[in-house]
Amino acid sequence: EDLEIEIGNELRQFYGSVDFTLDPFSKCLMTDGMSYLIEKAKCHWLFSDYAIEIMMTPKLKAEGFIVLTIKVDKEKKSAVVTLTDGNENKLHRKEYGYTDFPLAELNLYICDNDRGSKTFMLPSEY
Repeated sequence: EDLEIEIGNELRQFYGSVDFTLDPFSKCLMTDGMSYLIEKAKCHWLFSDYAIEIMMTPKLKAEGFIVLTIKVDKEKKSAVVTLTDGNENKLHRKEYGYTDFPLAELNLYICDNDRGSKTFMLPSEY
């Protein structure tokens, strides 16, 4: 719970992004806030799973804007990740039988960038 509060407080401080980190495998970018989240929450899997899924799935790659939502059942240590088009239209859903992701719920935005790939960001960085 302490880690959830700490990460939640830190994530609120990200607005826009000065630096972007390139993932060499998916060619996707991540903002400062996304990089912080990955490091602090130890959730590189969340970025890599969906960067690859989106870039390898033509329907998802064609979407200019995607909202990724992760909802964690803390008791069962399980999670559900959904991708929508921002208008509640579901594009993808996956259940995870185990996760140690520290936040109960989180939204991320995934947008087209000028490199022909996607940029992963916190909503406050949009």
